[in-house]
Amino acid sequence: MALAIDTLTSSLSPWEDTGYVATGIVITGCIGESIVEFTKWIKDERNKSLAGRISAFILIAGLALEVLAQVKVNSISGQIIALLNNQTAEARAETARVQTAVAWRIIPNDQYIELAHLLEKGRGSVTIGWIANDPESMYFAWQLSYLFEQVGAHVPNSWTVRIDARSYSQTFVRGVFVPGPDSPATEAIRSAFTAARLPFSTNDVPAATYNINNGLAVTDPIPTTDAFVMVGSKPPPPISFSLPSTNSSGK
Repeated sequence: MALAIDTLTSSLSPWEDTGYVATGIVITGCIGESIVEFTKWIKDERNKSLAGRISAFILIAGLALEVLAQVKVNSISGQIIALLNNQTAEARAETARVQTAVAWRIIPNDQYIELAHLLEKGRGSVTIGWIANDPESMYFAWQLSYLFEQVGAHVPNSWTVRIDARSYSQTFVRGVFVPGPDSPATEAIRSAFTAARLPFSTNDVPAATYNINNGLAVTDPIPTTDAFVMVGSKPPPPISFSLPSTNSSGK
């Protein structure tokens, strides 16, 4: 697109110069007409008539050339503006995509209120886990933890909350999980998240495993509360690149 704009800009300059030349021709014609009509510099009537016709021809030719140059300038300028508008729209879309990709997950107020009302129907103990050393995961887990605490304070004997920072050195954990076992508390959370359109997975969460200095693997088991909500890292944008195809023959 940049090449197209450069090409159009290069083609615009000659027509702008043509417009200036046309303006000069028009001025020349006007000067000739003025001399013929308003001065007595030309004494001979035949020469005066000839000068008038020549001036009129120069004026008409200049006006025609000026109109042609202006039409061309307007046409090329319109194409350049259209391309620049497309570039601006693409840049804004890319900016919005990047902002969405890096923005932290936040529960909107209306969704928060809806979740609170839905969770009032359930009860039990729940562990809210997040990825240790991932501030975005911790922030979203804090929102959910605060939500359950608020519901528990509003509805006595409903929810009790514990938090759990979990480390994973051998796998990626992305997104929100509400795994089994399928207890009433787990089902109440799944139903509330589904109704409030909060995306989650019911897949099992891998045990947290990390290495300590002597190379031994330490495993953190899945919590034993009535329900477990794991807040993994924010899923990244889709990967759009691919490896080039290779010739199977090796040539």
